[in-house]
Amino acid sequence: MKAIKLTETEKDFLLNKQFRPDNFFGPFQDVDGNWCISEIEQKENINPNFWWLKTYEVVEVELPVTII
Repeated sequence: MKAIKLTETEKDFLLNKQFRPDNFFGPFQDVDGNWCISEIEQKENINPNFWWLKTYEVVEVELPVTII
């Protein structure tokens, strides 16, 4: 999955903040425990308060596997 990595402080700042109408940031952890947001959240962000996210590099991250 393509995403951008965040610090824990950035994750806390973005959690449940609106980046466009009816869309909110939903940080998640990758398999290595890094906090991330999806590439889509970065690209579709139209909120000027979060334009700094557009400067972050998009990288490939691996999602943890959950067995139910």
